[in-house]
Amino acid sequence: MKIIIRFYNEWGILNVEQLKISSKYKISELYDQVSNLTGIDQNHLKLILIQTNNKIVLDELNLYICDYEIQQGSAIFAQKTTDPFSDMASSFSSQFDPSQFLDTSANSIPEQETLFQLIKLSQLSDLELYLEDRNDAIQLINGIELTGWNALHLATFLGNEKMYLWLISSGGDISILSKDGWNCLQIAIWQTNIKMANLIIGSNQININQITTKGTALHIAAQIDDPEFIELLLKHPKIDISITFQGKSVVDIAGERTKNLLQKELLILKNKQFDIINSFRQSICTFYSLNSFFTNRPQKPPIIKGNAKIVSYFKLLLIDNYLICDPDSGALARYKTPSQYPFNPKYFIYIF
Repeated sequence: MKIIIRFYNEWGILNVEQLKISSKYKISELYDQVSNLTGIDQNHLKLILIQTNNKIVLDELNLYICDYEIQQGSAIFAQKTTDPFSDMASSFSSQFDPSQFLDTSANSIPEQETLFQLIKLSQLSDLELYLEDRNDAIQLINGIELTGWNALHLATFLGNEKMYLWLISSGGDISILSKDGWNCLQIAIWQTNIKMANLIIGSNQININQITTKGTALHIAAQIDDPEFIELLLKHPKIDISITFQGKSVVDIAGERTKNLLQKELLILKNKQFDIINSFRQSICTFYSLNSFFTNRPQKPPIIKGNAKIVSYFKLLLIDNYLICDPDSGALARYKTPSQYPFNPKYFIYIF
């Protein structure tokens, strides 16, 4: 009998192949055949039988194919367990009836499932006709209800640039996160698709420092240790290299190829901040050095205090006195002794 094997290749493109098997095969033999067909290592391979509204993991290697009731035309999704998007990929497969895998026509699949099929098949003209004059077109493009991903996430994952640009022009929102916490830019970086990353960064919608459950885009680039993506992100005028995620900076998680680059950029940032502080300090010093009454007002003259001898009327005696001269108030005060200052003056003389 013939069954349908669906899998994503290393470029993120969905492949559909037919496999001729016997119902007397063990599941272990099925794994061997699927591994040869798809090129996925058996150690990283998981087979999932797709049924209507259900999926069954074929993990009992000693059982026979007939024990799982696999029949002519049954659809099996070959999932690569090391693929970070394998959960999403398997969820795509679980949305369709097995009979639909034999027919790539999306005409019978309702609404958002049709949208996803058209994107995967790269049928842009059909997609334009499908969404034309629909009041819910933007909701269909941005909705994540079907698989946890929306149309932009899928187009980015598949690296379909024309489809991505058309979706953006039709109301696609790149700030929306997938159910598992990815934004479009992070998907493009993780897929090491530099063209898609350039397209996304060039959008006026982009929040280059958006923090998700995966960190920022710069954290993803540091994690995969790709200098090309690091340099691309650092060129953005609003990039913030100082953002931490779960207590770690991008330098902390960077690999050998990108760590030095990020450290240099961080040093430049610190020097810029230091220069700004110094510039501010210099501007303050300049302000206070201006020749103005506000900054250079005359100093208040000091109060003069001291003892003085006054000749008596008959010029026979020298009488001790304590004098206070306050030029600011324009007064001269005379006290008999210093202990009488300031509450018991003998008299005041105004000198202004």
